Amino acid sequence: MIKYLKILLICLIFPFFILSCNSNFINTLKSPLKIKKPSLSLYTNNLIKTINNSANSNLTISIFYSKLGKNKTIPKEYIENISSFFNSLKPEYFLDYSTSNLDTKNPEYRLTVYLNEKSIFVIDILNDKYITIYPWDGSYEPDLIDISNLHTRTNLFNIADYLIKYHN
Repeated sequence: MIKYLKILLICLIFPFFILSCNSNFINTLKSPLKIKKPSLSLYTNNLIKTINNSANSNLTISIFYSKLGKNKTIPKEYIENISSFFNSLKPEYFLDYSTSNLDTKNPEYRLTVYLNEKSIFVIDILNDKYITIYPWDGSYEPDLIDISNLHTRTNLFNIADYLIKYHN
């Protein structure tokens, strides 16, 4: 009896292991669990709320320049410029990340927003036209923003470029 039970159990479990090695099976299994992102600007809105609510808290922003491997903490007076960048964003600047074909693996600049010394958001500046915003533990794809229509003073690429190259 136990011998037949073992054989039955092996016959039922073995096909599951074979199917689980197939990537299409895994994607099909996960697809009902995928939930659509509520809005294209979800993470950006959360970041703006965090910056506005933590004006008196210990908010720091670190910037990393990938071409030279240079890392710098942004001075407090420039955080106002970053806030003006967020205030100048319009809904039409947000793009659908899933339909874009941008290389998001190697950003030119990476800004990391820390609140009370804990990393909460990452802003990848891909080039002078596109950025992505996402939290470290986000469950949706990043917010993709077209910044090419912004004024030079409020363009985040120009702010980061100035801070890394010319600000001591």
